[in-house]
Amino acid sequence: MPGGASPATRETAVPVLLAALEPLRAARADEPCRAAVRYVARIGAPAAAAAPPLEAVLSSERCFPADVYPAARAALAAFGDHHRR
Repeated sequence: MPGGASPATRETAVPVLLAALEPLRAARADEPCRAAVRYVARIGAPAAAAAPPLEAVLSSERCFPADVYPAARAALAAFGDHHRR
């Protein structure tokens, strides 16, 4: 999904991407899940609902594939203050 995707496309994509992040809850990160992490980073603030599982990855003692950590940090940075309560 290009960074220049329309708001409607982003709105449609976010729920699908959130569903793709579900394996993170079970400490798994298959390739579709890892791709979803990268995509929510590209979407930025409109995908801020993805913040809880990404924050959980960063605070977990479980091991995820190495590429998940920088992608999760990039996504959280892209969300800005939109994910903080």
